[in-house]
Amino acid sequence: IMNFLSPCAFSSDTDLNFGGRIHQSVLIDFIEELPYVDFLTDFELIHITANGTVTKVEEAIASTGRSILVSVPATEHQLTVVLNEPEAILEIDCTDE
Repeated sequence: IMNFLSPCAFSSDTDLNFGGRIHQSVLIDFIEELPYVDFLTDFELIHITANGTVTKVEEAIASTGRSILVSVPATEHQLTVVLNEPEAILEIDCTDE
């Protein structure tokens, strides 16, 4: 998820893009297409501005022309894995993703 949202942080071949926007449907599609994901529920896209305001949004839009849209650290992604067994629910540590 971090590589998808912040590719310039992981590759020197990627340009840094100022401004911009991303719709949550693009993120949902990316996650659902991962080979180890069967389905996704309760997805929320959160926009945190420079002054710390947190807002649930359908589309994250850069606050200014010099803003850069990035992911929060992997440890901040909140994921729950539901396995095939009805009572098998596993909280995921995202530090390795």
